[in-house]
Amino acid sequence: MAKMMTEIIEEHAHGVRLFASPVDGDEVRYHYEGLMDRIKSFYTPDKARLFADVQTAVGDFREEKPVNGVYYPLLHSPAKMC
Repeated sequence: MAKMMTEIIEEHAHGVRLFASPVDGDEVRYHYEGLMDRIKSFYTPDKARLFADVQTAVGDFREEKPVNGVYYPLLHSPAKMC
């Protein structure tokens, strides 16, 4: 079997892209990459696309400590809560 090369899956606004790259054996990882570097890696393209969609919708977020094993995004917003 021929060795897979890194492949761009999707390109988004602001220089963001999703790409697939081979790892050990026949395994593939899917990466979300910004202008500066790789931001996060995933085992499935669907999870990489979901992450990209959330990033696009909210602008930016960071994951914090899990609540009952689930990571929730903390939105960065200049608006104050009243």
